[in-house]
Amino acid sequence: RTMSDSIIEKNNPMAPYYWAQKEMGEKEIPGSKDNPRIVWYHSFTTLKATDDETPWCSSFMCAAAESTGFKSTKSARAKSWLDYGIPGDGSVGDIAIFTREGGGHVAFVNKKFTKGDAVVNCLGGNQSNRVKVSDYDSSRLVGFRRFSNEI
Repeated sequence: RTMSDSIIEKNNPMAPYYWAQKEMGEKEIPGSKDNPRIVWYHSFTTLKATDDETPWCSSFMCAAAESTGFKSTKSARAKSWLDYGIPGDGSVGDIAIFTREGGGHVAFVNKKFTKGDAVVNCLGGNQSNRVKVSDYDSSRLVGFRRFSNEI
């Protein structure tokens, strides 16, 4: 068993975040082709989209959760995460849910967030059409949650 295997253990609320770090760089393929990894992320939702153009931030979170032994929302809707798990406080690995025109966005907190910070630094899927780290305006933040199978 390697060090990374011991970090990604069932019921470790950081496990989905560590899994997500390993997905860095996955990105949409422009044109008619689709990244099979992104289509695979969609398979964890009830929507089961078959392309990489359908918004996939929540599909990415579902894949992260279920790949590391957690239940997920099984929803392609970012705001479905508002009722998930247990409350978070903006710690690294927490789930950050944002509002945006036409819907929402969901990602992992990548740097500890403190009330009053202008941005939330997040690691997530479908951030500029790829898995990457991005800053989101904290005025768009609607909540933090934490992975848990205790509910």
